[in-house]
Amino acid sequence: MNAAQPEREITIIKQDHLGNFVFSWQGRLLRAGSSQRVISATFTPKPHQVGRVTFNPGDLFVENYSTRAWYNVFEVYEQQTGQLKAWYCNLSYPAVFRPAEILWRDLALDLLVYPDGSSSLLDQDEFASLNLSAELRKLCWQTVELLLQGIDRTSDPVFKPAFDWE
Repeated sequence: MNAAQPEREITIIKQDHLGNFVFSWQGRLLRAGSSQRVISATFTPKPHQVGRVTFNPGDLFVENYSTRAWYNVFEVYEQQTGQLKAWYCNLSYPAVFRPAEILWRDLALDLLVYPDGSSSLLDQDEFASLNLSAELRKLCWQTVELLLQGIDRTSDPVFKPAFDWE
């Protein structure tokens, strides 16, 4: 997105693995390439505990989507201090971009990466219950391995998801 161009409102639509609507939220488009989008959104639901992190109303989510990657990544920042809480990685089909929307289909399996470089793999039972092909399951586990390779406890930040910007 050109720096002189104003940020614009965009709707993010989460679907289940079959493409059924789950919920949606509003965000601001921060950056756009032909296959990537970065969105800024404010967490509005009630406080939600995930692993060692609580998402609170007002927390800032910087959401990274790609039409090529089988995941998206939310950088989660504490609303009061701006301190990074975690990276929340959703395994998903590659995103679909429309002029004012981003659609993504959730594959249930999530990876939570903490600022210290530790991580938690979430929702494995939910993932196991999905009716997915063996090939797609294998791709999901390969994607988890790819994401884990992005953790480097000797660098700052400790997590660098593999999004390639044009």
